Amino acid sequence: VSIPASVHAWLRAAARPRRRVRPALVVMVSVKCGAGEMVASKKAKTMQESDADLAGSPKTHRAPSSDMVVRTVVRESHNQAIRRVVYNRTKARPSHEDDKEYLGNLFASVGHDHATVYDGRHFGDNVGLVVHYKHDAGRLVACEWLDARENTKHPRGDAHLALGDSSGSVFVLSVAESSITHLLEGHTKEIMQLAPCASCPGRLISLSRDGTVRLWDVYREACLATFEVGTSVTSIAWHPSGKWFVAGGRSGILHKWPVGDTLLKSSSAKSSKVVKKDAASSQVLKMVGSGHSDPVDSMRFVPSAAQEETS
Repeated sequence: VSIPASVHAWLRAAARPRRRVRPALVVMVSVKCGAGEMVASKKAKTMQESDADLAGSPKTHRAPSSDMVVRTVVRESHNQAIRRVVYNRTKARPSHEDDKEYLGNLFASVGHDHATVYDGRHFGDNVGLVVHYKHDAGRLVACEWLDARENTKHPRGDAHLALGDSSGSVFVLSVAESSITHLLEGHTKEIMQLAPCASCPGRLISLSRDGTVRLWDVYREACLATFEVGTSVTSIAWHPSGKWFVAGGRSGILHKWPVGDTLLKSSSAKSSKVVKKDAASSQVLKMVGSGHSDPVDSMRFVPSAAQEETS
């Protein structure tokens, strides 16, 4: 599959250093070679990544892979670096009773003081703007989708986007209502990462520069536990079972932190006592072969492998 010459020309012009290019999303759609059939998987990347791909002379830049084509270039309104782009992979209630694809058509981006939700499936070669939220209290630096199945009264379902800002607050944006519906306060510094629980809708952990990870009962706006992971931690990943999470830091060492069934199933009131866990609660994960020696930037559990493990 080839990319039109006009698209190549636009991308080369956007990559020139002398021009100031607004942050943008390039949405790619996978195409089955030969059959020409579009499938649902898409990739979103920032214009900065596209600029890196196109660095150098036009004759030597790296060409796209044969099974990816440019679908839509979205001119964003962030006006600054896009901090995160994430598709909705939760098992949320479908938008229509006969819609078996649920809400996987939605993806979101955050940057500066804006969060934007798009529909990437139902507008042909374009994407549809669903919600545009402007944050008036600092920068938005993190986002993750929440499973809203048991936490919405909308008959056709809803999608909830958790947002973290530079002051340490976490917000829940309702797509159906186009407004903030819940506020989680407790961190004293910028949110670094958010991670929802795959097996327990309504539970969320947040990593902050204040050196803690907090476990939230989102829809009661209650902090259930605080894990004192330290300010050197740079990334977290929550096991799909919800029983533990991994924290990776600047030294490259990974620590396993237990959560436990009690906190996952707790339905206590907002005023209940917050459980505190220090470094003695964690254990270092030993790696087979060579380990990391540099900071851990990102971690993910592979669903098929993680679901087989229950402890």
